[in-house]
Formats: sequence, C-alpha cells, structure tokens
Amino acid sequence: MPFVSLMIAKSDLPENQTKDLIEAITRLMTEVMNKRPERVTVQISTADPQKWAVGRKTVADMDRCAVRMQIEVTEGTNTLCEKEDMVAQATKALDDILGIELEATYIVISEVPGVSWGKGGLMLADRTKADREEARRKA
Repeated sequence: MPFVSLMIAKSDLPENQTKDLIEAITRLMTEVMNKRPERVTVQISTADPQKWAVGRKTVADMDRCAVRMQIEVTEGTNTLCEKEDMVAQATKALDDILGIELEATYIVISEVPGVSWGKGGLMLADRTKADREEARRKA
C-alpha cells in the first residue's frame, strides 16, 4: 500500500502518456499523500470509450477521455486536507496529460484497515516490524 488503479476510457494510450501518468501519480502520492515512492504501486488499464457513458452520452461522443482513479491507502494515514489536495492535484495532472472530461472522471480514495491487507506475503503489522528491524540493522 498505497495502490493506485486507473481505468481510462480511451481507445489508445500512447507509451509517453503511460509513463507521464506513472511519474505524476507517484510524485503526487509522495508529495501530497506523504507515501514512500518505492512503495507506490500504479496500475493502468483502458476501457472502450463506446462502453463508458455519463448522462446517456458515451465518452466516445465527447472530445475528451474519462478516468476512474482508485487510490487505496492504509486507514488513518492521511488527513482530510491531504485527500482534498490529492483529488484536486490528481485531477489537474490527469487533465494536463490526457485531457479529461471532468463530469466523467472520478477519483476515489479508499482507506483500508491496517489489519486487512498484506504485501509480499506479509501482513502490514509483520511488514512494519520487518521495516523496524531492517532500520536497526542499518543504524
């Protein structure tokens, strides 16, 4: 954790936009949400813009693309202000990189209880303990 998943309603996502998105999201998660960049995971997939609609109008009929960004973080690790800033700055980054339709783009920040997730085969509590032990070895 953190894990950021983007579903983008766009026929083609050029490699340069993919790289720009990964860089921008990782930077925002680091600077705004105070996450360690080496722990930020970003997953990007695309959806057929003919099959994504808002108000009965498909994204294919709009001049721009649409995005659903799902951000998962450990519960209690971010303030409301940080989350508000993340939504605002991520929306701007998405628009700068992709040109988004604001009414068809959603950013959802989900807080997952620390006792409910693991990574690399370890639950959060075990991973935190391993991080402390590694820090002690380096000190």
